[in-house]
Amino acid sequence: VNDVETLSPAVAAASRDLWERHFARADWIRDDAMLSLAAAGGGVGPHVDGSDVVLAQASGRRRWCLERSPVSRRDAEARRDHAREASCLAAFRADRSFDLDPGDFLYVPARLPH
Repeated sequence: VNDVETLSPAVAAASRDLWERHFARADWIRDDAMLSLAAAGGGVGPHVDGSDVVLAQASGRRRWCLERSPVSRRDAEARRDHAREASCLAAFRADRSFDLDPGDFLYVPARLPH
């Protein structure tokens, strides 16, 4: 769920507080707050975000797969699956994976395929 901070002032305050206390660094790029709800068969597919991502697993269990190195915009576009509506990667080579349970967080640096 993207932009969860727009749902209510309380969610916005909690998101801001969580970011400032635990994740804010001068070199991180923050865009919005997102929650992962691990519905069976859910997910957008492998992709690249232009900003740093701190994933909060809200419910269910989800395996997050990541590549080891960030890619440039040009490389991400060259690997894009043009048959899909979303900007998913056709060529995705996961080097590592993390199983998240409710309450877990995962930091994904900007431009890292996941």
